[in-house]
Amino acid sequence: MNTKSAKEWHKEGYDWYEQKEYQKAIECYDKAIALKPDNIADILYSNKGNALYYLGNYQEAIKCYDKTIELNPNAWKYSLKGIALKQLGRYEDAIQCYDKAIELKPDFAGVYSAKGTTLLHLGNYAEALKCCEKFIELKPDDAGMYHIKANVLYGLGNYQEAVKYYDKAIELNPDFPKVYENKGLALKRLENCQEVFKYYDKAIELNPDDAGMYHSKGKELHNLGNYQEAIKCFDKAIELKPDFPRAYKNKGQALKHLGCFQEAMECYDKTIELMPDCADAYSLKGYAVSDLLHNYDEAIKYYDESIKCYDKIIKHCETIQCCGKKCFENPTDLNQRYANVYITKGVILKRTGNFQDAIKCYDKAIELNPNDAAAYNNKGKALQDFGYYEEAVKWYDKAIELKPAYIEVVYNNKEKALQDLENNKV
Repeated sequence: MNTKSAKEWHKEGYDWYEQKEYQKAIECYDKAIALKPDNIADILYSNKGNALYYLGNYQEAIKCYDKTIELNPNAWKYSLKGIALKQLGRYEDAIQCYDKAIELKPDFAGVYSAKGTTLLHLGNYAEALKCCEKFIELKPDDAGMYHIKANVLYGLGNYQEAVKYYDKAIELNPDFPKVYENKGLALKRLENCQEVFKYYDKAIELNPDDAGMYHSKGKELHNLGNYQEAIKCFDKAIELKPDFPRAYKNKGQALKHLGCFQEAMECYDKTIELMPDCADAYSLKGYAVSDLLHNYDEAIKYYDESIKCYDKIIKHCETIQCCGKKCFENPTDLNQRYANVYITKGVILKRTGNFQDAIKCYDKAIELNPNDAAAYNNKGKALQDFGYYEEAVKWYDKAIELKPAYIEVVYNNKEKALQDLENNKV
């Protein structure tokens, strides 16, 4: 017969917890809870919640945090609940918990960090910055918070100030690889391309087993047109993390630029296998199928899959209140990329003579991104090709108003439409 007391079960559970044997810890906590020990019940629920959290069972963890708060509320428990809610994408609810924690303990530095990173997810940079400053006021020697503050400043577009705070984080902790990577990103925004790779290389030196670091460096090499070196970085990222879908996708892009089309399509297929909701992979495969294989019907299927994925992303972002921040750098980027899929699908439909559906695609692209001259230009070209010259000129004028980089092309299209209109009158 087992005669262990609640305290003994609690101690055994905590020992398992320390060894990261979370399921065994939970079993011990449950046995302790079953004995109804009023004097330690709140601690048991709190610790059980933590074990559930580390198992990724956030819903059940929140139930435990609710129970421990009911028994003995304090700032720490509200912050734990907030962190679990954040993991579920319930950012506004998490912030309410953090605010309650601050109300109970205004000098609780950790909760300002948690609230600040949650606000960062919501794109509320101004409020996130206030949290960072409050944390630094309470703990001025924390490298991690200077890093977060730099990320907030980066989100605000203040890259020069961001670099200063990345430097402060490095001063306090020179062995902080992620800071070097993010400083590189800020320097890129300041168009200091040579320095970018210095900081990526330092991040890799400090953490050579981080696939993400190689992937980030590969993307920058790709952006500079150094596709061979980019592929080496993507390959290293894949070696370290074979289930890294974005590394396959970006490797495919680099291969496409080098003319290795079959290998590129294999990379897109691998991306889709690993990440079936990757909108970009479907649109890239659609482009390859249409432009390289001239299989327009098959290409349209891929674009349709991409559109379904973007619909899911937008619905997801609305559900978790992230405004696209979790999926893309900013909501404008999300809309632009979504609009581009419709533009490209419209181009394919026009090639097949499906004029009406092509126009619908351009209209959808304009709805998603009203400042994209490409959609207006493509709609004008479709109208022109099908003999609606006067209407085409109106859409070219709208494109010209937006002053795209390729404005000369739009002027030439407009001039041709006006000539066609005149010839048609004659």
